[in-house]
Amino acid sequence: MTTAPLRRLRLASSAVTLCALALFCLPLPVRAEGKPTPAGWKTYADTALGFTIAYPPDWSVDPARKSPGPDADIPGVAFDIPASLAKGTNLSADRTGVTVDHVDAGGACTAARFLADPQDLHDVTDRTGTWSVATMTDAGAGQYYDMTVYARKGPAGCLAVRYVIHSSNIENYEPGAVKPFDRAALVALFDKIRATFAIR
Repeated sequence: MTTAPLRRLRLASSAVTLCALALFCLPLPVRAEGKPTPAGWKTYADTALGFTIAYPPDWSVDPARKSPGPDADIPGVAFDIPASLAKGTNLSADRTGVTVDHVDAGGACTAARFLADPQDLHDVTDRTGTWSVATMTDAGAGQYYDMTVYARKGPAGCLAVRYVIHSSNIENYEPGAVKPFDRAALVALFDKIRATFAIR
């Protein structure tokens, strides 16, 4: 016959085992999208499209920017660099920055839906998910527009984070008048902004 103390010990042991199994079987917590907002940066939130993104405090915001698409302009919000970032270089502050564009949910959500002549279409996976990526370059009258689009599905359609770099042919300047802008540093800053992008 089992004594009361032994029965209580077995019950306690069973309870511990069940708790351990329950904890083991619980789903792992899902890490929130987007990196924490860098100190001093501002956050832009679009509740209709269901995303947030952070940007440096001295950048300007245009909530009604239209970006060129395959067949028509695509609506979105733009975050443009300050003039100080382009000063003394062949980079133009006019329309250089990051935009978040959107198209409707019909069809596949790929970067090709955001560019008239998409190049190097491929997928990239990072901590925020998988992106469809493509590039495009447009040039005319000594002006260059380099675009890279990162697209992914959102709650209300297809969203894209677009990098736009507007620069001038440095040969158009007097020798020594300006220096070439630091493309790698600029793209790294754009990457830092995209890293804060989160679909809610």
